[in-house]
Amino acid sequence: MAIDNWHWDWSRGGEADASAKAAIEEDPGSGGTPFWKLVLKQFDDLLVKILIAAAVVSFLLARMNGETGLSAFLEPSVIFMILAANATVGVITETNAEKALEELWAYQADTATVLRNGKLR
Repeated sequence: MAIDNWHWDWSRGGEADASAKAAIEEDPGSGGTPFWKLVLKQFDDLLVKILIAAAVVSFLLARMNGETGLSAFLEPSVIFMILAANATVGVITETNAEKALEELWAYQADTATVLRNGKLR
């Protein structure tokens, strides 16, 4: 049961123990994720890794076929530009999502009054 993970003490009217209270009161938006972690997170995807491998293979095949200069770098550079654009959009999206979560945390009430066993607490 999911409520068991919160260590609820039903004998005391449903009060949480200290560890559960700390988990509930924790503000996940307080730290924020560093920019470099957001960028690296965008490349931690199987499809992105496959595209990077395809770019490397494309470059190696072009070099083995005797292509030199810009023609050897054309396909791999297009793939890397697409990956960079994807990472940029991902970082912007994650940053906006973090800001939205921080704003939602600001709306959350710090305290609440509840009725337990006929008493207001």
